[in-house]
Amino acid sequence: MVHDAGLTRENSPHSDPLSLENLSRVDADWLFLATLNEEGREALQAAQATPAFARLDVVARDQVVPVDGQLWSSATGPLAALTILDQLDAALTP
Repeated sequence: MVHDAGLTRENSPHSDPLSLENLSRVDADWLFLATLNEEGREALQAAQATPAFARLDVVARDQVVPVDGQLWSSATGPLAALTILDQLDAALTP
């Protein structure tokens, strides 16, 4: 993970948490999953071990990318945008 180097704002709202109940709604070409802390990373690992997660087409194509939730959901400004674009480029460029 790339550290946000102070690009985030404290107490900024984040996106809705992903739950096993709504997991099928996120099956797409690519899945960028944001975690905010160690607890979030552990929850992601637990989700990845479930049959529901394994059945996603995006998982079968190995196109699931964990990303820093602080950066992707709370950071603002051009430096944050450039960092996210760099991460997208790294993930999507063969």
